[in-house]
Amino acid sequence: MNIIKTLLLLSFSTFFFSCSDEEDKKTEKEFIFSANELKQTEWEGEILYLTNGEIDSKGSIRIVFYTEKRGVCEYKFDYNIDPETISFEYEISDKFMYIDGPLPIHGNWIQQKYNGNSLEIADSKAALTNSRMIKLKRVN
Repeated sequence: MNIIKTLLLLSFSTFFFSCSDEEDKKTEKEFIFSANELKQTEWEGEILYLTNGEIDSKGSIRIVFYTEKRGVCEYKFDYNIDPETISFEYEISDKFMYIDGPLPIHGNWIQQKYNGNSLEIADSKAALTNSRMIKLKRVN
C-alpha cells in the first residue's frame, strides 16, 4: 500500500513540475526589435555624446514612432535653452536601425538593449573615439 502511495505521489509531483515549467515558458514574451513593435509608441530618456568612452555632452530626448517608417523627436542638450523638434524616417533590419533626419539622431544605430520597456541604441561608430548613445524608457 505504501508503495502505491509513493508511486502516485511521485507521478503527481512529476506531472506538476513539468506543467509549471511549460506555463512559465508560455508567459515569457519574446521582444523583437522591429518597426512593427515600435510604431505608435512614445519614449523618453537621454542622448549622450561620448569621446573616448567619456560623456562629452548629454541631453534629454523624447521620440514618438508614429508609423513603421516615420516619427518625431524632441531633444534638448544641457547647454541649450529651448528644446528642438524634428521629424525623421527610419528603417530597422535585425539589430540595425537607420534614421534619416537631422542631427543628433541621423545615422546608423545598433540596438544594445531592447525589452519592450527600455531601448538603448549606439551609433555604428561606437568602437571609434567619438560616438553617440540614446537610452530610452517607454512612456506609452
